[in-house]
Amino acid sequence: MITRSKVLVTFMICAASWCCCSAQTAAEQHGSLIARTYNSGFALGHDTYNAISTASDGTIYYVLSAEPYNVAGQMFSFDPGTKKVRPIGDLSEASGEKGMKVVSQGKSHVRFIESNGKLYFATHLGYYSTINGKEEMGIPPAGYGHYPGGHLLTYDIASGKFESLAVAPRVKASLR
Repeated sequence: MITRSKVLVTFMICAASWCCCSAQTAAEQHGSLIARTYNSGFALGHDTYNAISTASDGTIYYVLSAEPYNVAGQMFSFDPGTKKVRPIGDLSEASGEKGMKVVSQGKSHVRFIESNGKLYFATHLGYYSTINGKEEMGIPPAGYGHYPGGHLLTYDIASGKFESLAVAPRVKASLR
């Protein structure tokens, strides 16, 4: 069965791979672009909202978003050479909020910016409630706290460690 996240990742990896090809693209060489599916293994994942970029070593990094209040977005990498997808991390855990029983860091809306071996990006709310016909920050169920705010994060490519640099308290995103 092909899931929504599998189709989206296929498109994103093809698009990112195509963007980083040599001057003569695969489409120009063969008259077509061939798509292949790569399953990230995140059944609740969906759209990336621009959170996909190719690092200087050619690895493609991306975030799959999640909507449930207690499921965080997940970051992955795809190595075009080996054709392997690797889970990198949970956005709530990367933000230092894993286990806090607050609404999760469900999305990222920004491209990764690479500098000195680190990827910089921001998190975003993924859980919403409809109030008076308008989508608003999600009202957490009993036992859960409100969304703490979007984080500005770094991911160190060499060490695999995340760092939260700042948080925009009670705001659905730190930057877009």
